[in-house]
Amino acid sequence: MNNSYTLEEAKKKLEHYCAYQERCHKEVTQKLMQMQMIPEARDYIIVHLLEHNFLNEERYAKAFVSGKFNIKKWGKQRLKLELKRKDISNY
Repeated sequence: MNNSYTLEEAKKKLEHYCAYQERCHKEVTQKLMQMQMIPEARDYIIVHLLEHNFLNEERYAKAFVSGKFNIKKWGKQRLKLELKRKDISNY
């Protein structure tokens, strides 16, 4: 991306990104890297998203599993594999 974002602009953009659809930490981190945010800014924004409940791994995992199981008919092993690929912990 050629755009540069202020911290507040990036924070708002990621709030909308997470509000539109459940996201995992890995997806948010990748988005911040695409936006060329420095590591300190990435950490600050992720903490903000966690504190304001825009980012919640448990909620993401439940939505992901529910959608893939009901719509795509994925089995238990496939779901575990895909969650692992997204760096979601086993719980």
